[in-house]
Amino acid sequence: MAEEKQSKPIYTCPECQGLGEVAGNACRNCGGVGVALFLNGEVFCFDHKLNSFSINSERYARRTRSLINTLFLLFGVAGLGFIFYVIFSLTQHGANWFPVVYLRNEYTFIFWVSLLTDFYLVYRINRESKPRSTLKPRSFWRRNSDTATGGSFGWNFIKKYKKREIFNSFDQRSKQAVEEAWLLADKLKHGSLHGLHLLISFLSNTQANLVLARLSVDHQRLIEKVKHGLQMIAESGKRTTVSFEVKQALLEAYLIAYEKNKKKVNATDILIALTRQVGLVREILYDLVITDREIEHASAWVDLQSYLILRWHKFRYLSRLKPKSAMNRAYTAVATPRLDNISRDMTLWARAGAYAPCIGREKEIAEIFRILEVDKIGALLVGYPGVGKGSILEGIAELMVKEEVPQILQDKRLVSLSVSGLIAGAGQFGAMEEKMVAIMREIARARNIVLVIEDIQHLVGVATTGGESMDLAEVLAEQAQAHNFLVIATTTPEMSKEKIEKTNLSKVLQKVLINEADQDEAIRVLEAKALQFEAEHKIYFSYQAIETTVRMAGQYLRDTYLPEKAVKLLEQVAISVKNKNGEKTVVKAEDVAEAVADLTNIPVTKITADESKKLLNLEQVMHERVVGQNEAISMVASAIRRARTELRGKSRPIAAFLFLGSTGVGKTEVAKTLAAAYFNSEKDMVRLDMSEYQASDALAKLIGDAQTGKGGFLTEKVRKNPFTLILLDELEKASSDILNLFLQVFDDGRLTDATGKTIDFTNAIIIGTSNAGTEFIQESLKLGKGMAVIQETLLSDHLKKYFRPELLNRFDGIVVFAPLNMEDVAEIARIFLRQLAERLEEKGIEFGFEEVAVLELARLGYDPTMGARPLRRVVQDKIEDALAKLFLENKLERRDRVILQKGLVLAVVKAQEL
Repeated sequence: MAEEKQSKPIYTCPECQGLGEVAGNACRNCGGVGVALFLNGEVFCFDHKLNSFSINSERYARRTRSLINTLFLLFGVAGLGFIFYVIFSLTQHGANWFPVVYLRNEYTFIFWVSLLTDFYLVYRINRESKPRSTLKPRSFWRRNSDTATGGSFGWNFIKKYKKREIFNSFDQRSKQAVEEAWLLADKLKHGSLHGLHLLISFLSNTQANLVLARLSVDHQRLIEKVKHGLQMIAESGKRTTVSFEVKQALLEAYLIAYEKNKKKVNATDILIALTRQVGLVREILYDLVITDREIEHASAWVDLQSYLILRWHKFRYLSRLKPKSAMNRAYTAVATPRLDNISRDMTLWARAGAYAPCIGREKEIAEIFRILEVDKIGALLVGYPGVGKGSILEGIAELMVKEEVPQILQDKRLVSLSVSGLIAGAGQFGAMEEKMVAIMREIARARNIVLVIEDIQHLVGVATTGGESMDLAEVLAEQAQAHNFLVIATTTPEMSKEKIEKTNLSKVLQKVLINEADQDEAIRVLEAKALQFEAEHKIYFSYQAIETTVRMAGQYLRDTYLPEKAVKLLEQVAISVKNKNGEKTVVKAEDVAEAVADLTNIPVTKITADESKKLLNLEQVMHERVVGQNEAISMVASAIRRARTELRGKSRPIAAFLFLGSTGVGKTEVAKTLAAAYFNSEKDMVRLDMSEYQASDALAKLIGDAQTGKGGFLTEKVRKNPFTLILLDELEKASSDILNLFLQVFDDGRLTDATGKTIDFTNAIIIGTSNAGTEFIQESLKLGKGMAVIQETLLSDHLKKYFRPELLNRFDGIVVFAPLNMEDVAEIARIFLRQLAERLEEKGIEFGFEEVAVLELARLGYDPTMGARPLRRVVQDKIEDALAKLFLENKLERRDRVILQKGLVLAVVKAQEL
C-alpha cells in the first residue's frame, strides 16, 4: 500500500490504518502503535495500556499515597502539638523555654521525628507533582528557531526510531479523565474509546468547564447531545481498545502543548485536539454554535489565566538574580546620574511585574534580537499608533529579566530615555547637545544599558537656538557609532519617511515593521486585558464579547489601530455594563454592540421585532412621502435590508445610486425620505450641491487643506457620523477631480483626507442626482417611447457625454425617474396638505380638505417640465399665505377647524366656547 504524505507531523501505519490491530492481533508493522508523532528528531506515540485492572490499580495506588501523606501530615501536626505543650508547660512554671531544643524526653523525641516526617512529606509531594514528562520547556530564543513539523516522511522512516510514550506527559487530571473515558466505553460495551467518551469525561474537568463557560455553552444541553451521540454507537462484544480518532487527538494534544511551550498536556490541549478531528464531537459543538477556532481561543484564555499566576511566581524568583542597580557585566557599580534623572528603567519595572504580557509579537521580537546580535546596530520599530510598539518593548524587558535573550543582551538594563526631560531646561547655546553627549558617554561607560527612545522623530531638527549646532538626532547617531552602544527606537511610518530617513539615524537604526494586529492576535491581547478588567470592575466577559469587540472595533472604529482601539472599547463596555447592571454581571456580545452603536450611531445591535417590521415595510413608509418611483424606492430599501442583516460586502459603501430625471420628479425627495425613515433624521443627511464644486479649490473644500490643517466638509461630516446618507445633487456639474475622488470612494469605501486621516464610507449610502439627459427623456416620451427603452438608450449613449464609463459602472443602480402625470401631482398635493395638517395640529387647530380642492391644486401646480416644484409654490401662495392672514387677524384660534373647499377657499369653523 502506498504511504500517504501528510501535512502534520502525525503519521499513520498503512497496514492497520492507525488501529494498531489487524484481524484482532497486534499489527506487526507498527507494533500495535498505529499512529506516531515525529517531532524534532524523536518519535512519540500513545501506547499506554488501558484496562480495568491497570486503571483500578492506579486508583488504589493514588488513594494509598494520599492516605500515607495524610498520616504523615497528622503525625507532623502531632509533633508540633507536643512541642507546643512542652513550651507551654515551661512558661507556666516560669522557666525559660529557649533550652527546649536540648531537652531529652518523649515529647521532644516525637517532635524531632515528626520534623523529619514533615521533610519527607514535602519530598514525597514534590516528587509526586512532577510527572515523568517528555515535554521540555524551551527558551524564547529557541522557540523561535525550532520547527515542530516533521515534513513528508513515510512510516518506513518513522518506524526506525525508538518510540516514546506520551501518557506520562499528561497532568494528573487529564490522565484520570482519559481513564474515566475508557471505563465508560467499556461499561457501555462500545468496543473502542471514541472522542465522545473523552468529551463527556472532560466535562467534569475544571479547565474544560472554564473553556465552555467562557463560550456560554449550555452545559445541560451539551450533556444531552453527547449522551444521544453515545447511544448512536453500536455495542460490540470485543475488548475495548483505543480508536484511531482518540490516538490521533492525544498526539495532537501533545503537539499543541509542545507548541505552547507547556510542561504538561492538560485538558484544554485535549479539548482543542478533539475539535480539530472530523467527527461527532466537532458536529455537536458546531450545532451549539461553537467552532474549533472559538474553542482554541477560549482554551488559550484559560491557559493564560493559569500562566499569569505562574509567571508572577517565576518573576519573583528570577528577578532576584537580576541586578537592581547600574552594574556592568563584572558587577561593578557604574553611576549614570544624568541618565537616571530623565529615564525609566524598564527592566526594573518588568522585575516588579508591572507589565502585561506581550502577546502575538514573537516574530517581531525575534527580528529585533537578530538585528542587535548579528548586525550589532540599533532597531527602529516602525508602526502606526496603537499597534503595540510599547508592548513589544515591555516584552523585551520581561525577557531580559528572565535572561531569555541573546548573549549580547544578557546582564543588561533596558532604559527608556524621556525626550521631554532631555529638552527641558536647556536654554543656552549648545546646552541640549552637551547634555545629550554627557548622557551618551554615561551609557558607553556603563556598558550594560540598551537605550530606548520612543517617538524618536521628536529629536530630529531639535537643537539649541543661536548657532549652527547639530540637532539631537545627529548627536545620537554620531555617539552611537562612536561608542557602539545599542539603541531601540520607535516611530510612525510617516515620520520614518519624512524625518528619520533623511538623517544619519537611518545608518545606525534598522527598520522593523510593526503591522496592525490581525483578528486572532487582537483577540489574544484582549483576553489578557479582560482578566485585568474583570478584576478591576468585578464583572465577567464571555468569549463572544471579546470576539465581537475585536470585530466591531476593526470594522467601525477606523481612526485608530488594533489592538489599542479594541482594548479601549472593551474597557468602555466593562464600565458601561457595571454601571448599568452592577457587579458580577456577564458581558455579552449584545453589550458590545450597544456600546458601538452609541459611539458611532451605526445600528449594529440585534434586529428587534419593531426594527424588523420597519425594514420589511420600508417601501410602504417611504411611499407615504414619495409618489411613484417604485424602482428607486425598492432599490434603496433592499440595500438597507442587506446592510442591516450583514449580507453585503463590507469593503464598499452600503450602496451607491444615480438618480436621473427632470427637475421636481422626486429624486431628492427619495433621499430625504430615506434619511428620515432610517437614518434618524433628514437633518443628519450630508447634502452637497455639486455646482459649488467646479472651481480649483473644490477638492480642498471636500477633503481639507494640508497647509492649514483644516478638515474638509465631506470628510469631517462622515468622520463624525459614519452611518449617514450622502446626497450629491446635480452630480454632472462637479469637476473631473471630484468625480475621480468619488470613483475611489465607490471602489474602496474609504478616503484619505488632506491631514492623512482615513475616513470610512462603508456605512454610508451615496445617492447622486442628475438632470443629465432631461431633454432626451422628455422628447422620447413625446414620441411615445417606453421608460425601459429610454433608460437603455440613455445609459448606453447619452450619459457618456457627462460621466466616464468607469464611474457609471461603479454605481449599484442607475434609475431614470419618470415624469409626473396629473394623478401623481394630485397625490403629492394630498401629501402636502397632510403635512400642513400636522403642523397646524401642533397649534391646536384641525385642518381638513375636500377632494375637489385637491384636484384644483393639482391643475394649478401641474407642469410636465418642472414636476412638483410649481405645486409647492401654489400651496404656499394660495393656502399657507391665507392661513397666515387668518392668524394675524385673530380669526383662527386653538380648537378651531379649517376646511379647504372648492375654489381654494378656507372655511373656519369656530369651536364652541368653554
